[in-house]
Amino acid sequence: MNIKIFLIEKKAKRFFLSHRKTSYIIGLFFICCYLYVDFVTLSNTCHKIDNLEYKEGVVSYWDHTGGEFNDATLKIKNDTNVYITQRYDGWLCFQHNGKKGETVAFYTVKDEVKNEKEGIPYYGLCEKGNPRTSFWLFFDVLFPCYKSILIWWALGAIGIILFNFQTIRDHCILPLSIVVLGINLLMFIIASIS
Repeated sequence: MNIKIFLIEKKAKRFFLSHRKTSYIIGLFFICCYLYVDFVTLSNTCHKIDNLEYKEGVVSYWDHTGGEFNDATLKIKNDTNVYITQRYDGWLCFQHNGKKGETVAFYTVKDEVKNEKEGIPYYGLCEKGNPRTSFWLFFDVLFPCYKSILIWWALGAIGIILFNFQTIRDHCILPLSIVVLGINLLMFIIASIS
């Protein structure tokens, strides 16, 4: 079985090495996937940042599901709304954990309402009087914007790593692939830990 896979991989590489134009077009497609992801996430983030509403209150409930990537739920005293966010909870996490009775500040996006079961997304949770910097707030808003285009993100990553790095040996496409992949991964990692 491994021999068949190896032979198929070898034939595919030979085909793409002998058809350079086809290889370049495919390589550029994978780069364009990541450029599209960057454009959509950044434009959605900027739109949300422009429509942020500042809120504050006393925490009556804050909890998150278990695991590294999980959902956090926030309830504020004298507020009937439930606020939610998605967060990374690994060893490197810069997000604030709400504590019952603590006065916090956070942001929501005007008119951004999920269904009643889920709640309203919140961003930039912090102790009142200790606001998050605009850098971390930007990346906190950026992270959920990846959800709608995760397929394009995965397609670009898989394509660049398995095709551009393995097949294309061009002096233009390969460095461009490295730069695009590096910037995109860096943005995604910072957004996930913010």
